[in-house]
Amino acid sequence: MFKREDAFTLIELMIVISVIGILIGMIIPNGAKVQEKADETVVKYHLNLLDNFNQALKGEYGRYPNSVTGKDIPDVLKDYASVDDNYKYISNNLDDKNFNNDPTDDSFNSSTYIIYYDFKIGGQYYYVDSLDKRIKRSKEIPTLAY
Repeated sequence: MFKREDAFTLIELMIVISVIGILIGMIIPNGAKVQEKADETVVKYHLNLLDNFNQALKGEYGRYPNSVTGKDIPDVLKDYASVDDNYKYISNNLDDKNFNNDPTDDSFNSSTYIIYYDFKIGGQYYYVDSLDKRIKRSKEIPTLAY
């Protein structure tokens, strides 16, 4: 008779390797979705933060800050929330500079705005505007409707 040794056969090893490969194939796509969800959460947090501070500025100055060249976040908002350069700000800079009875102060002269994240997450741009104040998504870069 043949003497059996305690070892794995080639078939058993191939089955174990196949099962491990299938499990890894299921885990890797979920890891990418987890990272995307984490990025989305961070962007929503920063948009809420910027929007809340912008509302506070309107309460203090009567209007929202003006947008600056290149759609950068105004310095007054950057001072409150340190965000990267992917956050953009668009506002309708009004012509009447004499609000709050201060004709020299034209840095807070907007009635509407959009703050958006200029990098797609899951194929969508995330933004918040002064009209709705909810975080929304769009496949296109959001624009300000006057």
